[in-house]
Amino acid sequence: MEELKILLQKILNKDLQQIILSNSRHPEQTQKVKIRPVLIREELLFQETAYRGTQAFHENFTAEQLTDRICTALQEQFRQGEFSAKTLQATVLVSKKGKLTLKVKNSGKAPRTAASEEEELQALAHNRTKHYILEEGKPVDFLVGLGVQTPDGRVTRARFDKFRQINRYLEFIEDVIDELPKDRTIRIIDFGCGKSYLTFAMYYYLHELQHRDIQVTGLDLKTDVIKHCNELAEKLGYDRLKFERGDISTYEGTDGTLRASDALMMAADAYLKQTAANTKIVYKDYYQPEFSETDQTRGVQVGVKWDEGDSDEVKLEKIVTQKYIANFPQSAEAWTTFRRTGYPRLFPVVEEVNGVPRNWPDKSFDNELQIRRIPFGESTSNEQVNIPNIEVALGGDNTAGTRVWWDVPTEGRDENNRIIPKNF
Repeated sequence: MEELKILLQKILNKDLQQIILSNSRHPEQTQKVKIRPVLIREELLFQETAYRGTQAFHENFTAEQLTDRICTALQEQFRQGEFSAKTLQATVLVSKKGKLTLKVKNSGKAPRTAASEEEELQALAHNRTKHYILEEGKPVDFLVGLGVQTPDGRVTRARFDKFRQINRYLEFIEDVIDELPKDRTIRIIDFGCGKSYLTFAMYYYLHELQHRDIQVTGLDLKTDVIKHCNELAEKLGYDRLKFERGDISTYEGTDGTLRASDALMMAADAYLKQTAANTKIVYKDYYQPEFSETDQTRGVQVGVKWDEGDSDEVKLEKIVTQKYIANFPQSAEAWTTFRRTGYPRLFPVVEEVNGVPRNWPDKSFDNELQIRRIPFGESTSNEQVNIPNIEVALGGDNTAGTRVWWDVPTEGRDENNRIIPKNF
């Protein structure tokens, strides 16, 4: 086993081409494992693909983690290992008594130049884009049912763009799956699901491949589409996926439900603040409605086009401006995001119209910061309201201008005393 560890220490780098573990002792668990290097966010990792039944499960490991994992797998699960690298080829055979035989053959290739090393790094960086989570040639039940694949797993020519879109969508989910709760049911609703290619894909990946406890609801106005999707879900045995006819403005979801669009918008927000790596992809593909820049001196002044050269503050403004539009008519959520980030740039509350003062009783709030909370009333019909205690908890007066605990002031002002949001 020490010889194997030495071999792995030598080849688990960017020179690795592929590792295949096969001849499984327990094929009902895992038939085969393939391993290859990938460069993700400038970090060299190794992606393991485990084949179980008709499904493939992907997981990334560091070289140190993978060394122990491969040694254990050859002791307990597999009887054969094939190792391919730039400089050598190796085979491991394990007897019934557990004896390990290692054969290594050097390739004798010429030393690499700096240019060739750079090309290899670029190839590794592209590996993840070229690799499909749902692989071509392996039939997936919902893809067959939706006409994207033939029963033998071939992608139909007319639907290949859809096949790539589905896989790209699943990459977004794969990137944030570790952030999803594991201690409760995840409830997801997809408004305007249409023919539900992505709804089925999300369900298949989270429930069938990752075995997450989820409940997915697709919502659309077209009765025939809903009927077809429900029939397909029932046929496939997707008992945690259902479709309903309904309108976004009147639908009453279960508490704790996450809209699919919200999840992607939050992903763009999170990517920007944590990694910035995939923000452009999420933003461009899912939140780029068509509108042009305004020539107003106040209010929204950013365009919709994504530019990596923008500051993080400008990028956040673009993201939240699109979310504000997408939130219609969910005004409470839009108001919460405005208070949290300062975006979008709304017009200030005017104090007069055509020279006539506007009449509102509470003038405690800044015209540009706008209302920060809804004050409690002192009506006799609500005897439970204790205003002095509320003001102690708030740390301020019971007015519309007092911030709640999570509404942290970060903004500044320009030379004209206009609000300048500062989130970074």
